[in-house]
Amino acid sequence: MQDFFEALTSESKNTALPDEFNYFGKLIGSWAINYIEGNNSLAIKGEWHFSWVLEGMAVQDVIILPDYEYGTSLRIYNPDTYAWDVAYGYTGKIIRLEAKKTR
Repeated sequence: MQDFFEALTSESKNTALPDEFNYFGKLIGSWAINYIEGNNSLAIKGEWHFSWVLEGMAVQDVIILPDYEYGTSLRIYNPDTYAWDVAYGYTGKIIRLEAKKTR
């Protein structure tokens, strides 16, 4: 299993990813979070972990909200569109997004 983690993770951002498009690099690390459902009826203490992956051209995270949701997002920089292709998934659902600067 260690070979998988070593192949997936990267120590840093790839130099081919321009600094002006490095939107998610500041999230790298592990965070304790307080998740509050939109209607404020549910509050959960959780964890959110972010790492550079795929030779430093992507950021992946894992969110852990015990007894509620475990999920992961993969944000891959697309040099052709100057945007990030994002997929967020958890049990039974996957959501595709695009992140780019509008102004």
